[in-house]
Amino acid sequence: MLIISIKASTEVFSNKEAEYAQGMMMLTAYPLMIETEKYYNGEFLGTYAVYKALRDFNKNYRITAYYFENLIFRIISFWEYLYQFLNLHFQSGLYDDRAIRRIIENSGYSSELISTGQFARLEFVPLPEKEQKVLKKNCVKDLKE
Repeated sequence: MLIISIKASTEVFSNKEAEYAQGMMMLTAYPLMIETEKYYNGEFLGTYAVYKALRDFNKNYRITAYYFENLIFRIISFWEYLYQFLNLHFQSGLYDDRAIRRIIENSGYSSELISTGQFARLEFVPLPEKEQKVLKKNCVKDLKE
């Protein structure tokens, strides 16, 4: 069984830009890296151990299948953590298709705060159709680059 352990870099930089880059990386990617490590060591390995023990000792198909399905869900979730970290670390700007579609669909709306006495509510108002087409076209072009 593999256990992941991540340590912060303690290299000394003489270059101010490198220090700034390392500081920004620590502020943005390091917390995500720690969460990925905790998820892998806690959730993923724990679920794998339960599944493996049940598979070896319990011959009940339904229980084993339930924990196998749970293990697959944990693998998918771990991949999402890893994908987010790698995307952030390498600044690749990759988006999944669902996120791209949501961004494009929501680009044709304007948000407005509407006062209702003591409170205000947020409403998304569609822009004129001609403006929506231009915004969506620009959004598709920017996201596909």
